[in-house]
Amino acid sequence: MTKFAVIGPGAVGCTIAYELKKSFSTVSLLGRQHKTINYYPGDNNVAQPLNVTPLTEAKGKVDVVFVAVKTYQLDSVMPHIQRICSSNTLVILAQNGYVNTDSLQLPHIYQAVVYISGQKQHDNVLHYRDEILHIQKDSHTQALARQLQHTQLTLVLEDDITTKIWYKLLVNLGINTVTALTQTPAKVLQTEEAKQLCRDLLLEGVQVAKAEGIQLPQTIVDDIFSIYNGYPDEMGTSMYYDYLHSRPIEVEAIQGFIFHKGIKHNLAIPTIRTTYKLLHAYQQHVKL
Repeated sequence: MTKFAVIGPGAVGCTIAYELKKSFSTVSLLGRQHKTINYYPGDNNVAQPLNVTPLTEAKGKVDVVFVAVKTYQLDSVMPHIQRICSSNTLVILAQNGYVNTDSLQLPHIYQAVVYISGQKQHDNVLHYRDEILHIQKDSHTQALARQLQHTQLTLVLEDDITTKIWYKLLVNLGINTVTALTQTPAKVLQTEEAKQLCRDLLLEGVQVAKAEGIQLPQTIVDDIFSIYNGYPDEMGTSMYYDYLHSRPIEVEAIQGFIFHKGIKHNLAIPTIRTTYKLLHAYQQHVKL
């Protein structure tokens, strides 16, 4: 019997835990403290209770861990992840941005590219759309995909996850930056100024990705705008909600990562530079 743990009771973690619990009996949702989350599935307005157990109280080893905390929280939870992992445990990072998995010293750790949209407010989580995780294909993830095939979670196995990571970085670079800095949800792209700012960010981000050797289609910017056009007007990004509530943001794993790669290649990326500096300044203020 496979034992699952999901660390982080936010929109992504709750969605993963909820779908796993419908098919598996041993699923733990772990967070900072005991609480109950009211989870509203995207196809149902009735709240489904999800019990959260403190990560510090988790005992025994698990077979699969989904890590859905913010990237800047990863260092603080890593000792607990190591404590509940055996040499055979699969660790799936279900986070925004880029993470250097080689530095985390776990034998089976994978960065997933996550497409799960939702919102957490207090102890309520509303799921908007999608339950998709892209992950590097190997024998371990193939076995996991077989286990999950009867759930609503879609595990897409990739021959080259790096390209998918960069694609999602670009998606986040545009919409996360614009929604956070304007403090407006997805409907902000109905204004020509915000739409142009977003397009400038994407065009510069594509330059950086290509300099890193990432092969992208010529239609990449229009493809990403097609994704944006499918967002409900009132849907915010995780960075928008964090910025709005004066919480730390994942700026270093998204905008900062792309910015520093661009500087390494001596690229002119004025829009990324300016917006990153603004978000970085906000982050420093929040940490004080």
